[in-house]
Amino acid sequence: MSRKREHAVAFKFMLRRRGIRVTSITEHANDSPTGKLMEAIIESVDEFYSENLAQEVIRGMREAASRGFWVTARPPFGYRKVYVQDGVKKRPRLEVDKEKAPIVRRMFDMALEGKNSLTLPRP
Repeated sequence: MSRKREHAVAFKFMLRRRGIRVTSITEHANDSPTGKLMEAIIESVDEFYSENLAQEVIRGMREAASRGFWVTARPPFGYRKVYVQDGVKKRPRLEVDKEKAPIVRRMFDMALEGKNSLTLPRP
């Protein structure tokens, strides 16, 4: 139902108050004290798994970025992704897009001159 135990408890409480019984196909817990304990343990393990996975993903992204790899889907304007071999995987690095480079250079030059979209005349 949720990877956060507190949310799962709150949602289940609201549903039960309205007479809706919450059951799981994969975890068979009943309304006995033992069943409630098992449900709480399962929810806690699910929350731990989710938080731990998030930390591992962030760690992996930082490691890849520190090695010069691009870790998000879209490259910034003026760059393109090129894939290089990294062991058994191919990973993206950024390379200047030669077609868009003059546009980026002009944008930066205009910014240095104090020009922006508010100071330019309308076509």
